[in-house]
Amino acid sequence: MTAIYPAGVPSWTVQGFVEQVQGSGPRHIAVSGGILYTLNELKSTLVSQTLPPIGSYEKPKTISSLSIVPQGANGSTFGAAELILDEKRGLLYASNRNLAQVPDPRGDTIAIFSFDKSGSLKLVKQVFTGLNQIRAMSQGGDDAQYIAAGGKEGGGLVVYEKTNNGQDLQERARLPAGQVAQPASFAWL
Repeated sequence: MTAIYPAGVPSWTVQGFVEQVQGSGPRHIAVSGGILYTLNELKSTLVSQTLPPIGSYEKPKTISSLSIVPQGANGSTFGAAELILDEKRGLLYASNRNLAQVPDPRGDTIAIFSFDKSGSLKLVKQVFTGLNQIRAMSQGGDDAQYIAAGGKEGGGLVVYEKTNNGQDLQERARLPAGQVAQPASFAWL
């Protein structure tokens, strides 16, 4: 359950909620155009739902619910981790964490999804990163044209440039594993 609270209220009261599937494990959210996008860690799904105005009796409706796990994942267990919203390009970037005993040799993926004004989601591409357990991911640059990602359990750090209007990622820089231990966040200067 995701609760929504109005700003500036002296005491906290639930004004509404957006119900999630039991056991899905909501991890990160993004909001765009009255649509709530929720990345679920345990079910490895990206869900879009309507976000009724505060005080409305209208119930949120699920628009899309898509898996972020890549096809042919070699029996690996994935868990959703990070979510980036790129409103200008109408895209969401969701990272997978490979939790298997023997990780996929291609590493974790960044799943790229397009969304439209109605909140409908479509998987555009899966980009294998060579990173293990992406725990840090952010976008930056003058036009938010870069994504940096770091592997908590290996693979190092990588910076991608968004290409094809953001629907693909080109590696531009990589810091090998062992240079930085367990990256947790990035600051764009």
